[in-house]
Amino acid sequence: MNVDTHKLPYEKLRALLGAIPTPEEYELVSLFQGDKKQLGHPEQFFLEVGSIPHLEQRLRCMLFQMGFDSKVEDVQNDITRVANAVHNVKGCKGFTQMLELILAVGNYLNGGTFKGGAFGFKLESLSKIVETRSRDNQQTLLHYLAQYTRKRMISVYNFAHDLPDVEAAARVSLSTVRQDVGELKKGNVLVARQLELMEASHDKDPFFAAMKKFSSYSGNLVARVGEEME
Repeated sequence: MNVDTHKLPYEKLRALLGAIPTPEEYELVSLFQGDKKQLGHPEQFFLEVGSIPHLEQRLRCMLFQMGFDSKVEDVQNDITRVANAVHNVKGCKGFTQMLELILAVGNYLNGGTFKGGAFGFKLESLSKIVETRSRDNQQTLLHYLAQYTRKRMISVYNFAHDLPDVEAAARVSLSTVRQDVGELKKGNVLVARQLELMEASHDKDPFFAAMKKFSSYSGNLVARVGEEME
């Protein structure tokens, strides 16, 4: 079985995977003792492809190979977006000063309570700055902070200008990236197991040679992506 992606593009390969016979179906058709030409087209198809050893595993390996580069590229792009955003945040003095200001205002508002005098706060607490309102209910704490920094701390007011990569990173789902990395690792395991099964006959099978080369390439790349993810 040759790994010819020109004759079997991705969508056709997926369709073929859904059409191959089960072991029980192939066994039933192979029991037919008459003229094979008398069988229907589905049964002839079953006989033709059912004789290929480990066909389902081979097709899954090919599908993994064909979609590998694009999935790795997507994962690496997402990791890069998040890494760039982290670099932005760590280097943004205006953002740090804004957090310090929020902490100071929060301690002032909570003065005399057990919440006062805090040394820090959880990021989830930032949502409260739009919930905390003035006595006349005309503005929120967010409005006050914006007005205060615009008049007295303009560099803090404009801190978002120093975070050019954060918006793109906010659209990245880390759970999805982790899932994609997990699927890449599972695909590598699938290929490795299939190669082990074919080890004895690799000199007769072009599929083995093609997948052996791909396995080395994909294994190194997935390992590097996993390290980047950490």
